Amino acid sequence: MEDGLRRAALELPECLHERLRYALVDNGFGYYHHIYLKLESSEQCMNSFLALNAMDGDLGATTLGGVAAERIPIYRSRWMDDDVVRRLGWQIGPEQRFQRFSVGKPTLYGVFVLVQHVPGSSDVRAYVHAGRGA
Repeated sequence: MEDGLRRAALELPECLHERLRYALVDNGFGYYHHIYLKLESSEQCMNSFLALNAMDGDLGATTLGGVAAERIPIYRSRWMDDDVVRRLGWQIGPEQRFQRFSVGKPTLYGVFVLVQHVPGSSDVRAYVHAGRGA
């Protein structure tokens, strides 16, 4: 995982390491990867992740805006329907609401983040996809 994160220039604050799940999918040439991360944390920790990676949200948001900012995505990116997403059990169905963030990294990786509040909890959950040229 560390090698994939380094190649994508993606940083994780220490507060995310405990509740992190991930998958790396090789592009077939052994160097670039598609990176899939599922993160759960407090809003403060997730905002640290967004800031560390210079993420921008829809309508220019740079931090989480609460449940009221979560929307059903207008379009579905191809990665949301990848087989690995289904195998990981991610809940990215057509009725799910998220706040969406993204950034293009100097390594030519595109990073997309969908964040939602966990029902019955003060925590948030994020689904992250990073891929070169994505």
